[in-house]
Amino acid sequence: MKLQVKNAVDLQDSYAQLQYDPQTLEITTAEPQVAAPFVAQNEIDPVKGQYRLQLAGLSKDSLPADETIALLNVAVKPSAKMERGEAFKSIVMSDGSFRKTVGEAVYALAASHKYTIGFPYKLTVKGSSLHTKSTLRVTDDAGVPAKGVSIIPSDPLFPQYFAEVKPVTADVYADADPVSAKLASFTQGEQFFSDGVTRGEYTAIRLPDGKTTGWISTAAVDVKLLKDGWGLTDAQGEIRTSLTTLALTNLNLQAVNGDKVSKVFSLSVVPQLGSDMPEYVRTYVTEDMKTTQSIVWKTAPRVERGVIHYVEASKFTGFDQPNIKEQTAEPQLLLAPDRVGETLFHKGLLQSLSPGTEYIYRVGSPGLWSEQYRFTTESASPEAFSFLFVTDSHTNTEEAYHIHQNLLSSAFTNYPDARFVMHGGDIVDDGGIMNEWEQDMKASQLYSGSVPSAYTMGNHDVKNGGKEVFRTALGLPGNGMAGQEQLTYSYDYEDTHFIVLNSEADEVDMQKQAEWLRGNLQASSKKWNIAMFHRPAYHTEDGRGPELVTKYLAPVLEELGADLVLVGHDHALAWTYPMKNGQPMKDGSPGTVYLSGGSSGWKFYDAVKFDYLEYLYDDNFPVYSAITIGKDQILIEARKADGEQLQALTIEKAKTSEPEPEPGTSPSPAPSPSPSPLPSSDPSPEPSQTPSPNPTPTPGSGTGSNPGTVPSTMPSAVATAAPTAVPTTKPVPVEAPQGSIFAAGVNSQALKDTLKGAIAGKDGNVPAPVLKDIADLWSTRTISAFLKLKVINGYADGTFRPDKTITRGEFAAIVAKAFGLAKSDASALQLSDVNTHWAQEAIAVLASNGIIAGYPDGTFKPAREISRSEIIMILSRIVNFNSAAPVKAGIIFSDTADSWNKDQIARAAQIGLINGKGNGKFAPAQSSTRAEALTIVMNALCLDPEIKALMDQLSK
Repeated sequence: MKLQVKNAVDLQDSYAQLQYDPQTLEITTAEPQVAAPFVAQNEIDPVKGQYRLQLAGLSKDSLPADETIALLNVAVKPSAKMERGEAFKSIVMSDGSFRKTVGEAVYALAASHKYTIGFPYKLTVKGSSLHTKSTLRVTDDAGVPAKGVSIIPSDPLFPQYFAEVKPVTADVYADADPVSAKLASFTQGEQFFSDGVTRGEYTAIRLPDGKTTGWISTAAVDVKLLKDGWGLTDAQGEIRTSLTTLALTNLNLQAVNGDKVSKVFSLSVVPQLGSDMPEYVRTYVTEDMKTTQSIVWKTAPRVERGVIHYVEASKFTGFDQPNIKEQTAEPQLLLAPDRVGETLFHKGLLQSLSPGTEYIYRVGSPGLWSEQYRFTTESASPEAFSFLFVTDSHTNTEEAYHIHQNLLSSAFTNYPDARFVMHGGDIVDDGGIMNEWEQDMKASQLYSGSVPSAYTMGNHDVKNGGKEVFRTALGLPGNGMAGQEQLTYSYDYEDTHFIVLNSEADEVDMQKQAEWLRGNLQASSKKWNIAMFHRPAYHTEDGRGPELVTKYLAPVLEELGADLVLVGHDHALAWTYPMKNGQPMKDGSPGTVYLSGGSSGWKFYDAVKFDYLEYLYDDNFPVYSAITIGKDQILIEARKADGEQLQALTIEKAKTSEPEPEPGTSPSPAPSPSPSPLPSSDPSPEPSQTPSPNPTPTPGSGTGSNPGTVPSTMPSAVATAAPTAVPTTKPVPVEAPQGSIFAAGVNSQALKDTLKGAIAGKDGNVPAPVLKDIADLWSTRTISAFLKLKVINGYADGTFRPDKTITRGEFAAIVAKAFGLAKSDASALQLSDVNTHWAQEAIAVLASNGIIAGYPDGTFKPAREISRSEIIMILSRIVNFNSAAPVKAGIIFSDTADSWNKDQIARAAQIGLINGKGNGKFAPAQSSTRAEALTIVMNALCLDPEIKALMDQLSK
């Protein structure tokens, strides 16, 4: 690094102090580039991470031509690492001054130097449970296996040695004395971690529990360095060893080859989960269910090999007979995401089976066999069949497991010939808790050894590392989109093509998924096409969405004529009218029916019967759907656990070929969460909700592209038009509007630049604070986006209170920041009651731009709750409603005829800002909540396509 002084003419004295991370960097040399007589101080403090340089008595001839005053050689320490969530590190000039030949010394600083850490090697470890063989793999930064690399334990606080027992048996004592308590006896070849410590004739070893130190005769063990025991990586860049898991402890490992190193890998050795006997034997759908069958079971990792014995049922006389076939299963280790242990899944695929044939099988290894199971392959020629559809079981406890299993027991009692079960996601409540996955495995034991399952991943399943469990523990087809295998896949059964998609993908992968879906559907020659994913394209719960599936997947499914789409997430049983181009075909025209499967567990949500819904049931009872596919129709029968049939639906195949639906994609039904900073507009009436328990004025709003912060005690305002079920009908593609979307006072480019900075991690933007009451809400993504942008804050107690009403002052502060409004040169409106209010600046900004006018008595009433109609009026002065393209037609609210701004409300609905409260109502006089206010502001910002795209990136 060069330390330079620019424009150094007449410079006499100079001082600089640099601060750096001493855990990451080391300044090996600091070489002043001026003559020694001018150097008063040149010091490196490696402990504090500081460098100080002081120059004195300089003249214009003292400095080099390039004005460099010091050259620093900086090395990255082998132990360096980026901390979790850390985007960059910095070398900061923490102090400095200049003195010229004339005048006093002045304080001076330079911009910090940001850097990240890269490593030439990447080290991964598979196998981390006690006495499990680990695979250490080293690749270079391009992913190419690195041969001849050694692995070292990089932390001297953790074991550096291992000891191997030499005699047939050897005793271990509590102290280095044979008269002390005998702890255990070990046999020849057993190995233990050791610190290499000896005392007299005894050597200390660490016992497998990781806590106990024992003493064994030095003559009875060979003690070697772990790195020597591991050796070097082979041509595949791998070392396979059991010397990493000798005790329940921690190891910090690093790949080293000369001056090339990897990031330190922290390995925690955990217990083995499972038993030697096979557990949870399950079958899964396959790409070809006529001739293949997927079978998976679980054991402890010490059972390294598992096989399947199988034969046609008609030929079975015993598993000891020569006609029994054997298929080896592929072992896949899974480290539980909550680190309670590691388990082993054995995944086998039986091939070359005969169609329409019953088979008998067992799984395990010699002396460790499961009970016998039966399955039947798909018939050779198409015939009618049934399957079961459940969703949102959330099996997080024993009680939840019983609720789900009881429902399935009832389903198989009523439909004993169901060929498979499809699960619409949210299998568990928290994907990061291994016990919850085991509860589901227990629940499905009722049928899973004989009846295959198809699963899609839900938002609860993916939590906290649950995606890895989904991929490893389940035996789903691997024929999906590249990079999304097992999360997306397809299979055929009889004359039906099934496509399973991933609603939890980000927008980039969702676009690719839509392309994959299109190709997959176009390649299908089956009569019926059925898709399944978790999040609905058309919600039943008020205010949810918008969803990426509505924007990307629904248009493809409806264009290409998918017959049925199975979804979950909303925990209410419902189905839509046939949907075409986002519109319900109430006249019976062909379209795609979306079936929301309700809840098969304990969790339920309230629902609203939106215009696109033909049927809705939202009583708090677990439900399932039995779906029968015949030659010319699909029959859906929905039932409760007691067998009561709730409703039935028949989907008939059109007699003639259906014309191609309108091509092209339609806009997403709702904007992505995350506006840019700055004020917006406000109607005469004012926002609601009071500023939080602190009446002291605070910097609620700022001007320019970097808005001020809202005090944590004051709930930041949040605007959204009516909290309506997000994905109402899919908007039809429209021509881009002529003219600007925003009023003249909105600096849209500044908004975009702010968003780009936030996405890139610049300008000090940090992840949104974790608030305990915003998870799994219809408004979660929107709230999180505004938190990231610092447009709003939560309360001091760690809550956000999304359902709390919002005040006029709070809404003014949010709008000012979100739209980047600045105070105009126009004479400010004088409002008598805002001079000491914390939102005074934001209110003044809105007033100077003509966005608010106050009340006839000259007041603004900033502490009064703002109504939903007032929010619309304010936004009508920021957004050019007539320049925004309509996305909905014919929306008429039954309760706005007498509203003072009914025309603005109607237009806001047409352009997609609001959807209403459900049941055709808008509730114009009702006070807005914080979540509703934020959602409307988000919708308004996202009328600009570029801002919307940026918001989508920010809120992934």
